[in-house]
Amino acid sequence: MTRPRTSRFRIPTASRHTGSDGATLTPALLMRTALVSAALSQAPFAAAGGNFPSGSNAITVKPGDTGTCALSPCRITLEMPPGDGRYEVTGNEISIGSFPAGKAVDIGNYFDSQALVIKGTGVKKTYVYILKGL
Repeated sequence: MTRPRTSRFRIPTASRHTGSDGATLTPALLMRTALVSAALSQAPFAAAGGNFPSGSNAITVKPGDTGTCALSPCRITLEMPPGDGRYEVTGNEISIGSFPAGKAVDIGNYFDSQALVIKGTGVKKTYVYILKGL
């Protein structure tokens, strides 16, 4: 009689955790949960004085905000400050484009977190943290 073959990479039962509802929590799942919690808890400290909007796959931010998008890609809408003409917007020091003052503008979809600057206005940076897929 042959013994059934088992995987060498099986997680020992001692390293598994069972939740109150009976669900099994593996070390990988616990680590992912910890990383997401850490990212969300650090986001408010990046820019003082703004709001902290969040969204699943789209977000609207204004100057000084620190936002969090739960999925990537994330569509970012930026509320431009009042004024005349157009302002240049950069994301992570790369030019995104020139947009009209006083309008909410769609600046695109992003896979990586963005530090947005509206040049020539003197307003605070806007931060959008985009969490990677788990």
